[in-house]
Amino acid sequence: MNRLREIFCRIAFVTIWIIGGGFAVMFVLLSFHADTFPRQVMINLLALGFLIFSYFCHKLLNWILAKKEIHNVQDDQTNSHISISYDWIKWLC
Repeated sequence: MNRLREIFCRIAFVTIWIIGGGFAVMFVLLSFHADTFPRQVMINLLALGFLIFSYFCHKLLNWILAKKEIHNVQDDQTNSHISISYDWIKWLC
């Protein structure tokens, strides 16, 4: 199960960066067609915003998954006698 979670994490991270980076490249290329300098600067700042947003999404997802991993390890060490029904409730939350 941990291997499946690791695969999901890597796919999610790659998806975040491909989408964010793709939009950033698209806006940088779009800025070459801007007619005024302020418009070109604004479009480039929008591209930078997409990269920063992708970075924060990456860090947030990494933090959430690391927190779940630490929580699962602590539960396994302290409560190895948990019933199956409680595991399902914990999995849903």
